[in-house]
Amino acid sequence: MEQIIMNSNSNLLSEDLDSLDNLSYSITIRTRGKNEKIIETLKCLSYQSLQPAEIVIVIPEDANEWNLEYFSKVAKFVKSKKGMISQRKQGILETRNEYLLLLDDDVLLKDFDAIKKLFLPVIRGETTCTIPFHPDMIFNGLRRYVYGVFGIAVPTHSRKLKYLPGGGYQYPATHNLSEPYEIEGGFGRCIAVNRQFLVEKQLYGDLSLEVSRYPVREDGAFIFSIVQNGGKALLVDAGLYEHLASQAATNPTRTFDSYESLIYNHFLFWKKYIRRRYRFQIVPIFGFACYLTGILFLSVFASLSKKSILPIKGAFSELLRLFGFLK
Repeated sequence: MEQIIMNSNSNLLSEDLDSLDNLSYSITIRTRGKNEKIIETLKCLSYQSLQPAEIVIVIPEDANEWNLEYFSKVAKFVKSKKGMISQRKQGILETRNEYLLLLDDDVLLKDFDAIKKLFLPVIRGETTCTIPFHPDMIFNGLRRYVYGVFGIAVPTHSRKLKYLPGGGYQYPATHNLSEPYEIEGGFGRCIAVNRQFLVEKQLYGDLSLEVSRYPVREDGAFIFSIVQNGGKALLVDAGLYEHLASQAATNPTRTFDSYESLIYNHFLFWKKYIRRRYRFQIVPIFGFACYLTGILFLSVFASLSKKSILPIKGAFSELLRLFGFLK
């Protein structure tokens, strides 16, 4: 495991972390079934300084359970309708502790105290949920320029990361975690949350976004719903983590699904969560048009670089759907 680096500016003193030694919390993991990634995730969790009281592994109804090598005494399988949002909802409902770690099946926490660092602000009452920083949030080169021009993702030095009028978002211009960032959305690979707040407000994720096979806005919408309902979300320094999916070779089907979702799925997210924030509708409409233009440009660029028609096909098929030409 990587050496733990304590940051004095973030108030994460060893005594603070030690105060969580007896915290009882749950973990829920959504997965399609047994695979090498979830085995590595469970193995990595077994090295954490704060161990879970229970783990709920949510699998689709047509998937098979398997013998667990790690956490066999505290883990159980739960079946759900297949889908990233449906499975997360089922996991939230099936867990029983007040504090909950929502985890994807391909995340390896590298810091020995990562879970403690995620839960500490929640336990202190400073926030409702936290997510860890990941370098994927920082864009470079041509991608940074294109994203910024079209309002897909814009760098900022503010400590508050917000959604833009077109549904894009702000991200840290530089890697500065001396203090947490207050956020409206973000990656949902790993979320430490007050489960009681979710249950009281009935916040389980927006199932309407599951219309796409790969609902790319579902994590952001989930975190945003917490903020909209009086909660608070923070991006914190919990050490680096490894996201196994980002290292895998791009699956052609996933490429198609991704660009497909970046059009119609994003439209649903923008219409429901972003557009209503503005009194003068010309602002979000113009922002969405810029976003849409940028995604179409990126789909063409991706098709040329990958020598595949799938990015263009995915984007333009959903563009037709968006304008009502396809059902």
